[in-house]
Amino acid sequence: MQQALVAATVSILGLMLVGGFFISNLPGWLNGWAPYLSFFTYSFNASRQFQFRGDYTYTCNLPSDQRVIPACKNGAQTFTGAEALHYLEADGLSIGANFGCLIAMLVGFRYFAYLALRFLKNHQGRM
Repeated sequence: MQQALVAATVSILGLMLVGGFFISNLPGWLNGWAPYLSFFTYSFNASRQFQFRGDYTYTCNLPSDQRVIPACKNGAQTFTGAEALHYLEADGLSIGANFGCLIAMLVGFRYFAYLALRFLKNHQGRM
């Protein structure tokens, strides 16, 4: 049981790190494939798209030296949700596709867990 808890903790922390919420610039050897294995990637992208969808206009409230959205850096006082999504690189998959990936991961991980519990012959637990 303790080995399973350690493995689960390490794997969840690794998935969190490559999911894009804490670290946006991964090393080159991780950047290509690791974010697609993390369910945090799909949930974070869907939440960003929920936040900035539609034709809403947002105000640039930060001082001019701290602005990160390109329209705000260029002196504009407002930016659109599409500009924010483009800057955040969250305009790849749609919200439905992100949820589809999450559901596919849910079903796939449960199926692999079932196979592992069904076919592994380890009789060290309670009988």
